[in-house]
Amino acid sequence: MAGGVVVENKGVIRNTANYAKATASASDGIAGGIAVVNSGTIENCMSIDALSTKENGIAGGIVGKLDENGSIQIAYSAQTAIEGGTTGAVFGTKEETAGAVNNTYYLDTLSGNEEQGTAKTAAEMKSNAFKEELNTLVAGNEELCSWTWNSTKNQGYPRILSSLITEVELVNASKGVTVKGMMHKDTKLQLNELEKKNDIYQAFKKYAEKADKQVLYSAEPTLVYGDEGNLNVKLDLSKYRGKGYKVLVYRNNQIEELEIDKQMIASKDVEEMVPFAVLAEKSELSKTVDHIKDTVKTGDNSSVILLLCIVVVAGSVAGGVIYWRKKKAKKKTKKKNRRNQKRKKKIQKKKDLRKTPNTDVA
Repeated sequence: MAGGVVVENKGVIRNTANYAKATASASDGIAGGIAVVNSGTIENCMSIDALSTKENGIAGGIVGKLDENGSIQIAYSAQTAIEGGTTGAVFGTKEETAGAVNNTYYLDTLSGNEEQGTAKTAAEMKSNAFKEELNTLVAGNEELCSWTWNSTKNQGYPRILSSLITEVELVNASKGVTVKGMMHKDTKLQLNELEKKNDIYQAFKKYAEKADKQVLYSAEPTLVYGDEGNLNVKLDLSKYRGKGYKVLVYRNNQIEELEIDKQMIASKDVEEMVPFAVLAEKSELSKTVDHIKDTVKTGDNSSVILLLCIVVVAGSVAGGVIYWRKKKAKKKTKKKNRRNQKRKKKIQKKKDLRKTPNTDVA
């Protein structure tokens, strides 16, 4: 016997997903996505991967053998394959005394009929509409978790939301990044700054050069514990110095430019975190350096000499300012010392006058 979750269920299994491959190697083995034998209740579950038994075996996408009083409610089977002597998309075999099989769905490439449930194409199952259909079935039942959908997760099939999943807002104040969406309550936001040799950074840089701008900051954000469902990402440009901003994201090997509103906020709804970059107008020094680089490529060394002159003059000016400030401070100190000396002499003179006896004759 081989079960993705349990061998035999006599109680209740709910809000459970199986991603395990189950193989019963005996010639008359039984395999089930959730349970091998079910005489209890299985509800709000899903099973994905492959099941297999030998020529005389039994295999079912959710249950291998649906036994007496066993029932299956709100479940879907999207197995890549179910192999064996007797197979079923949702259950392999079913006893006459078994309970109800309601609101079950299976991939139409699997063997099944109306008794097994409703057959759907991969496109139908890998959709937000199917998620909404499942959520309609669990609505109002506090014991059943709701479902979420993200085309990039779970092979595109709906997933069961854990009770630990809630709406979370994550903020990186220094970089002005805010991420909001349904996530694990302990999810953390990390910004991994792109290295200059990174291919994505180079793509951002090339885009910036064409727009006559420079890359102020670029990073690849990640969510520790992973994201759940759709996310809203905002970038507050007031946290950056510069003007003439552009905000870029990198998705599917392409660069997309985001709109910036009047509050200097760029936002986008995404299914997963993507690398981004903030661009701004080049400073005058950056423009000069770029110009010099271009002219050096053409063999004009005069620009190099000009750059050296700029550096020398800038250094001389800085040195002159430091010297002037030191000289001014020294002069101020001398002046203060002279005032203190005069004050001390006046005080001493008054003391001497008090000590001198009065010799006037009447």
